[in-house]
Parts: sequence; C-alpha cells; structure tokens
Amino acid sequence: MSEFHSIQIGEYSYGPCFEPSLDPGISIGRYTSIAEGVRIFRSNHPLDRLSTHPFLYEARHNQLAVQIAPPPPLEIGHDVWIGCNALIMPGCRRIGTGSVIGAGAVVTKDVSDFTIVAGNPARPIRERFQPDTIERLQQSQWWLLPLDELLSRSAEFDNMLTAGSAVASGD
Repeated sequence: MSEFHSIQIGEYSYGPCFEPSLDPGISIGRYTSIAEGVRIFRSNHPLDRLSTHPFLYEARHNQLAVQIAPPPPLEIGHDVWIGCNALIMPGCRRIGTGSVIGAGAVVTKDVSDFTIVAGNPARPIRERFQPDTIERLQQSQWWLLPLDELLSRSAEFDNMLTAGSAVASGD
C-alpha cells in the first residue's frame, strides 16, 4: 500500500477497508482495528462552482476548469478502533491515538487522543481513561515496542491502568 498507493499502515493494524481505492495521504498507526463498512472520504464536491459535477470543475474533464488542490493528509493514530459503518468525512484530519469511533458514527472533525466518539455528527462520549493514566500511556509509547517485548511486558502495561502505577518506556 505504501509503495504503490502512498498509504502508510502500521504493523498489526487490520481491517477490510485497506484497499487500493483509499486516497493517497492516509497514515494509519500500529494496532489499529477498522471494522467492515468503514468509509473514508477525503474531499467533497465544490459548492462554490457552477456545478458540483466533475465535468465542470475538474481540469482533466474541462480545460477551462481549475483543478482542485489535493486534500490534506489524514492521520489515524495507534491503537484506534473504528466501528462498523463509521464514516470519516473530509473535515477530519486526525483521529488520535487510543480513540474509539462508535459504529455508524459520522466523524466530521478531529478526534482527540483516547476519546470515544459516536453519533451523527460524532460527538465525544467520554475519555477512555483519567488524564494521569492517559499521560502514562502516551509516555510509554507501548505501541512502538517490538511485539515480543510488548507481550512479555503486557501485565506491566495493564498495571498502568490503575492509579499510581508508573512504567518506564523501556529505554
């Protein structure tokens, strides 16, 4: 996907939406789970042109038209879970690490790290963890560890979810 389609997909991420039809400029972190039916839309038809039909606004169809600039990149962080039939719309440029997108959500703007969103339009439901736990998880960057080390330290990382626990990043 990276070499031929300019799409970056991190190790251990999975989902049926990883297909060549995805637009270039998407990066997906490690350990991200994407359910069936998820659609990513990177741009809209222009509303300020004579017509919303591509024949009248795309330079490849009409020599008088001006080609619309490519959409900005979309970053999907590490350990993200995007539920069934969620729609990621052009207004979203970043889905933060550890976030959860509810099934059927319509994501129209950025999602913060470790935030659960749902609905149409998607709205924050709650944070997955308390702020101090989120800080420890972000500092650990467990998603960057080699899989064998992550598995051997999984109990240690699970302990981070309890108040007062601290784990070194392994450096």
